[in-house]
Amino acid sequence: ETGIRAPPSGVKVIHELPHEGEVNRARYMPQNPDIIATEAVTGEVFVYDLKADNGRAKGPQMVLKGHTDEGYGLSWNTHTKGRLLSCSTDKTVCIWDIGEAPSGTMNPCATFEHHEAAVNDVSWHSADPHTFASVGDDKLLILYDARMDSKTAAVKKVEAHQNEINCVAFHPTLTTLLATGSADHTLGLFDTRKMDKPLHVLAHHSDLIYQIAWNPHNESCIASSSADRRLMVWDLSKVGDEQAREDAEDGPAELLFVHGGHTSRIMDFSWNTNPGAEWMLSSVADDNVLQVYTPASAVLLGN
Repeated sequence: ETGIRAPPSGVKVIHELPHEGEVNRARYMPQNPDIIATEAVTGEVFVYDLKADNGRAKGPQMVLKGHTDEGYGLSWNTHTKGRLLSCSTDKTVCIWDIGEAPSGTMNPCATFEHHEAAVNDVSWHSADPHTFASVGDDKLLILYDARMDSKTAAVKKVEAHQNEINCVAFHPTLTTLLATGSADHTLGLFDTRKMDKPLHVLAHHSDLIYQIAWNPHNESCIASSSADRRLMVWDLSKVGDEQAREDAEDGPAELLFVHGGHTSRIMDFSWNTNPGAEWMLSSVADDNVLQVYTPASAVLLGN
């Protein structure tokens, strides 16, 4: 493991974006990484174009107005350029189509009101451009068909955890698999064809889970970050493997790696998507510290 405290050696700041208030979430458009959406504490979603103003943005190029309170969930559609999901503590989910060149202000194309409490995260399906999921403080995991009327678009709904659900992520290649992370300290793995109970529960965190993300290079691996100041990498191919007693004390067989370099809650993280560093991660904590690291080869080989 190589944990690097800010300012990270070899990491260069190439853009600074003026932002009104705290940034709750930031995500770049997969079809055009120069377009970045953020969620603000005001409930607005800001859209930036890194190439605007000769690379010196004076503010967002577009403001999306539809939520009445702050939110933490953003998801770009990987099939339809410019299509964005957002959610909010106002109990709603919004869809936006920002087009090729974002500018001005915009109202949502559709607003979905199927949660009974704050909606904490959203995720587009990796293969179906019309399917998405949301999770919230009401413990609900909801699947939607975006082609349907917003009042009837919730096609599946299940109470997926014992406490609030903070994050959700469809698997990038296994089209019926999704994962959730909860305030009950666990990750749930669900088959979208039969969501009445999880396929498996990943448990080793000691506090609520903030974020989860599948490894884009290894379909059996997912990572999670938590208020316990730990980022954990899980290998689902090891579920059910026999363990020696001393190994079991360190966690279940599927727990591959634990990063303990942060001293504050890990609010967000990202896998490296580029080839050549398939296990590299970066994470940010509540104390504004950014760390970049890779598990040691011995860990990945199970030694």
